[in-house]
Amino acid sequence: MRRLAFVLVLVLVATSSAAGADRVPYGQTLAFAMMRHGHQIGSHRLVFERDGSRLKVSTSIDIAVKL
Repeated sequence: MRRLAFVLVLVLVATSSAAGADRVPYGQTLAFAMMRHGHQIGSHRLVFERDGSRLKVSTSIDIAVKL
């Protein structure tokens, strides 16, 4: 559970630093598979969009964990 929380914090930090960049380094979309013990438990997708001088970042997270 700690690892999952760490990953989410890391993604938020990466998202906020990407918003300050002039260009998007990896294209318009980033997609990640969330893995736990070798099984995919979710996905995370970031979509970057220019709005004049602003960079808008939309994020979509889908996680399902059974306890």
